Parts: sequence; structure tokens; C-alpha cells
Amino acid sequence: MTHAQRIILLLKPEQVATVADELATVDLRIGVLHSGVRNIRGCCGALCQFSQGVDGLTKAIEIDKALYGRPMKFDVKIAVSDCMRNCMESYCVDIGLIATSGKYSVYVGGAASSVHYKALKLVSSIAPDDVIDTIDKILQWYEDHAKEGERFHKTLIRLGLDEANKRQVQIFQQANSVFDGLDIGYDVSKQLTRNLARALTVQQMKQDLNLS
Repeated sequence: MTHAQRIILLLKPEQVATVADELATVDLRIGVLHSGVRNIRGCCGALCQFSQGVDGLTKAIEIDKALYGRPMKFDVKIAVSDCMRNCMESYCVDIGLIATSGKYSVYVGGAASSVHYKALKLVSSIAPDDVIDTIDKILQWYEDHAKEGERFHKTLIRLGLDEANKRQVQIFQQANSVFDGLDIGYDVSKQLTRNLARALTVQQMKQDLNLS
């Protein structure tokens, strides 16, 4: 079982169809991989004492029913956390929701990859009833701008990189020099440049989607 509660079965190719049919009898399915919206992660929601007046578990199920399996340029991972404790790692996925005072902030472009990124805030104070429509718009924006096989965060970096390079060269190199010789396995200048590129694209994305 994976950390996202997905069960991995080791099968022969000729067994897949039979197993898929058997899974369907207990309301389970074979997941999407590298081709669309993955299973939606959701915390225990209103069952938790820290829930912010919403029910992330119910909302995650609603999102899953509406958007799971939607064909995309690559994997799209979505997570719903009902408070800032971020139990579903909403900062580490392509589209993350974090609840505050009965509404959701929406973050985009996170990744828990070999080169990891914390997602950046796209919009705040989205009512629970507006979440699916907002995610739908984000998915369409990604589909319109991404290259085939390109994760969300890489799309953000690519689109903003030229402008980031124009703005940052000297000051980011100075920041990197502060860490010289510390052997922390981290290229500060490169990471700052990529994060600036993501931030610039997120700002443009906000305008494109008419989000405030």
C-alpha cells in the first residue's frame, strides 16, 4: 500500500481485465497513471477536532466523482486538507486545498519529487460549493499550457523562466554565495530562480482565470 492509500497488485498482463471486473464488484477501480487526474486525497474532515468548519473528506469524494480520470497531459494530483496541519500534503501536489474558517485556499504547482517544491497560493477564500468549478478552470489552464508529459510545476517554471532570469541574476547569486562551503545539497540560486519563475506564472494564471 502506498502512502496515498493506493494498493499495488502485482499481476500478469492477461490478468488485468479479470481483476478490474472483480474490483468493480466491491466499488474499487484501477487507478490512473501518467495520463490524468489521480485519486483525490482527503483528510478525515469534520471528524477531526482541528477541522475549519468544512468537511474535507466529503469534499474530496465530491471532487473525485467529478474529476477523477479526466485525461490530462500528465499526472495531476489533488489533495484536500481541512486545516493548516496539512495532513494530506496539500503543499506537495499539483493542486492543493487548505481550509481556513470555513473556506479553502487553493495552491498550485507543488511536488514531492526528487526536486521538490512547495505549492504556491493561487487564490483564497473559495467557498466549498465553488471548489470543483475552480479546480476545473485550473485543469483547463494546465491542459492549455502544458507540454505532453510535463508536470504542473514544470509548466509553471518553463513559462516564467525567461522573465525570472531577467530579474534575478545578481541578487540570487549573492544569496547562493552565503551558503558556499556548507555542503547542504541545495543550489540556492537555482531554487530561487525556479521559485520566482513559478510565482510569476501563478500571477499570470490568476489573471487568466479572473481570480482575486
